[in-house]
Amino acid sequence: MQTSIVSYPDQVADWLLVKRFHQLRKSIFIDQMKWSLHATEDVEFEQYDALGQATYVIVHNAGEVIGGARLLRTTTQIGRGAVTYSYMIRDAYLGLIDLPSAMCATPPPNDPDVWEMTRFVAANPDPEIARAILSSARRFLEENGAKSCLFLGPPAMQRLYRRFGMTVRPLGPLQRNESGAFGAYEVSISPKG
Repeated sequence: MQTSIVSYPDQVADWLLVKRFHQLRKSIFIDQMKWSLHATEDVEFEQYDALGQATYVIVHNAGEVIGGARLLRTTTQIGRGAVTYSYMIRDAYLGLIDLPSAMCATPPPNDPDVWEMTRFVAANPDPEIARAILSSARRFLEENGAKSCLFLGPPAMQRLYRRFGMTVRPLGPLQRNESGAFGAYEVSISPKG
């Protein structure tokens, strides 16, 4: 099992891994969990997968993608015109996307030292896949001067981050939809926490 950090154009040679990550997302989020997300043919993608903006943490084994996540700086600006997107948690708070704005008690940050991790997915419940995603993401974020990372997820994700020694703080109350309870959280990024 290996982990690759892939962004465009720096790691364009590894871009097939990104396509396979998008295929895994479709398989899990749309085919299995029945989320109402955009898909084209065999991949799930959205505006936050913008070239030159998103960085991917991808776990793979002999070319087969078995897990991953997407990272965006909270200063990201995607699109022009009537709507400019930034990142999922902020855009939900602002009412730009179909997620509850109440998941954050205060406005989410717009700070180059804060990142967002979304589309965390694993092909199976093996904790080593989650460990590989989180440890590689944390290393990448530390190397890029991040103070913290925001994420969306069920309460179990909060416990997962804590199990790996990370400090987690809810950004607001838990929300519910057809998939269950979820919330927005902030994780401190530092060599010790």
